[in-house]
Amino acid sequence: MKIREDFVTNSSSSSYVIAYKASPNFDEETIRRYPILKGFTTVLESVLLAANDYGDTTEGEQIKTVEELDKYFVGCYGYGEINTLPRILDDDHYLKEHYDKCSKLLNDGYNIVFKQVDYNDSTFDSIIRNLANTDGIVQIIADE
Repeated sequence: MKIREDFVTNSSSSSYVIAYKASPNFDEETIRRYPILKGFTTVLESVLLAANDYGDTTEGEQIKTVEELDKYFVGCYGYGEINTLPRILDDDHYLKEHYDKCSKLLNDGYNIVFKQVDYNDSTFDSIIRNLANTDGIVQIIADE
């Protein structure tokens, strides 16, 4: 379970921005020797994208290209006169920092997932943190 030690809001969820690399296509010999590799990306994406029927864990929003990232940022953070990506990024240094990290990782072959996770969903938090401790398969860009 997460325990907040800083400013606490009445929100019952955390926002995650997660980058992950899909498994490459392995040759038949490698799959025969390590069959778990065959379904690893499918299992990982199932965890990242799944929502639950209770609480505030929502389905993850998967981004695979910089173009999709641009549309996501404009759709989520655009308002009034701040309705284009350059204006959004000029208006908010924090968002620009996240955008730049996501954009770089997309160009490096990662996929990005934006997800809200219920504070009581300690299983998701545990899985993601354990995967993030492996060799670059998963990176937590933000956890707020």
